[in-house]
Amino acid sequence: MVSLALLALGCDIEDTANESLKNGVQEINLTGSYGDAATLNREVVVYYKDGTTAQEKEAIRMAYGIEDIKTCTCADEHLELWKFGEDVPQGEIEEIIGTAQTEHDLEGTSFNKVFKLDENDIDAFSQINDPHLGLNLRVTENTGVTIAVLDTGIMYDYEGFTAPLLYNSTIGSGSGGGQQPLFGWNFVEGNNNPYDDYHGKHGTVVSHILSSRLQQNNIPFQILPIKVADSHGRVSYFDVLCGFRYAVQNGDVDIINMSFGWNGFGNDLLQQFIEESQEEVLIVCSAGNAGSNNDDIPHYPSSYTFGNIIATASLCDIRQLRDQSKGLLASFSNYGALSVDLAAPGENLPFSIQGTTHTMNGTSYAAAFMSYMAARYHTEGISPIDLKNLIVSQSQYHPMLEDVLFSSFVYE
Repeated sequence: MVSLALLALGCDIEDTANESLKNGVQEINLTGSYGDAATLNREVVVYYKDGTTAQEKEAIRMAYGIEDIKTCTCADEHLELWKFGEDVPQGEIEEIIGTAQTEHDLEGTSFNKVFKLDENDIDAFSQINDPHLGLNLRVTENTGVTIAVLDTGIMYDYEGFTAPLLYNSTIGSGSGGGQQPLFGWNFVEGNNNPYDDYHGKHGTVVSHILSSRLQQNNIPFQILPIKVADSHGRVSYFDVLCGFRYAVQNGDVDIINMSFGWNGFGNDLLQQFIEESQEEVLIVCSAGNAGSNNDDIPHYPSSYTFGNIIATASLCDIRQLRDQSKGLLASFSNYGALSVDLAAPGENLPFSIQGTTHTMNGTSYAAAFMSYMAARYHTEGISPIDLKNLIVSQSQYHPMLEDVLFSSFVYE
């Protein structure tokens, strides 16, 4: 019998207010695909230098009057989120960001950001948030390729999941240090229950695109769900940083799927973390859904230029591919002859749940399809860059795809 420790864990996240996506949030009326990320302007992400002791961290916090923090010790003890009270003037917080990095042992400081996942047409419905159901979906042994999905989590009670697909953390390389993850992690709430409580079921759709195709092709795999988006589809930049480090530090993870993004800030900690991961994981990113050119308006993380990233655009409805009079990219898809690598199916994709079939559209789902292709071509010991090159070599060239770097798409 497995004991479910859902609150007091060795991989806990300190969050005394438990309101990290509510306090001091500017009005959010944009998504990760449209416009700049909004700022949680009373929260600051800090990154301590190597060797900074717990006592030194406490002294730095005291110097700035920080009483409320959020950490991700199970992923990276250097990362921390400072939360300022309403009594601290905004200008003073901005001054702290400008001075803390130079005056103390901090490698980086920045305002926390929030962006919102694109909506889809799945309505809210009854759901069973029971981790025991997740245990029923957990593989008995981690074999083949491991894909980490940073998203809204995963529905354990989704009827489309008919066979085990979740990573087994109790035997995986990410289960040490007194931590008690079961099959993933929830960085929004700080527990080991990464259930998809977002009404749009974004992470569940992404995971189903991946798992159904891998199972159909008898490819051994497991998905590590990492919840970084809340029940409203809002994603905190700090949670993304923690989730990414959690995935990379798990030595079993081969592919990371990141079906989200934002315009705006790009020279940041995530860029540093991805650069450091180039020999470890392949990162599949969605290009964005604004119908814009990422060469002109960068969309992150897909616009980072490291060799282990595949930036993915969406093909139009696959039924239109034979119509040479139309472009091959979906009208909503971002593109970029220099910054977007390949295209994959992402328009009019069926997703059935509780007797209703929904039509899904977005580069999020094209990225999920690309992650499936990456898992299909993955072999033991292959480097992320070699895996990317193999996918490109096996993609299908088309002259009407000149708006993506390799003028090619993947499709079964």
